[in-house]
Amino acid sequence: MALAYDLRKTTKDVDAVFERDKDFVPKAVAAIAAELDLPEDWLNDAVKGYVSHNDADNMLKFGSFPSEENPGLRIFVPAPEYFFAMKCIDIRTGVASNDVEDVKSLALVCGIKSAAEALDIVGSFYPDKRVPPKTSLALEEIFETLDTDVVLAAGRSGFDQALAQHKKEKQDKKAKRPSRPLPRL
Repeated sequence: MALAYDLRKTTKDVDAVFERDKDFVPKAVAAIAAELDLPEDWLNDAVKGYVSHNDADNMLKFGSFPSEENPGLRIFVPAPEYFFAMKCIDIRTGVASNDVEDVKSLALVCGIKSAAEALDIVGSFYPDKRVPPKTSLALEEIFETLDTDVVLAAGRSGFDQALAQHKKEKQDKKAKRPSRPLPRL
């Protein structure tokens, strides 16, 4: 929320999934924590439990360090719809959680207009998971009061181009889908 989408100014940790160097990363994280006086769990990999099998077209490159040409760190972030589904599948509604505000912001970024549409998006990323009742109830409550006419732009400078490209590709795919005939009554 804070890194790519600029929808929140602070976060208590960074959620991450590591594809390679699984022995190196924890050591590097510990060294960075010690050097910068951060909590040991500042980089949190618990998000791996929410990785969808339908994420192939929904991870957007945020950055390459030290550069695109050199080996190093590649950072990808979920597309807004995927991030929305991840936030919804295990939404926390308590006072100490930012999840409800995050879901509202992402719904506006994605242009989601109803709880039914929101549940369809969640189901498209997690078809094998049963959507928890707390998710359905929270989304019903959120969309009862959310002004869906508001359009919220998100994306840090430089990343906004990746977001725009993702939206265009999504619209192109939608336009190419054959329409289903209406059922006869």
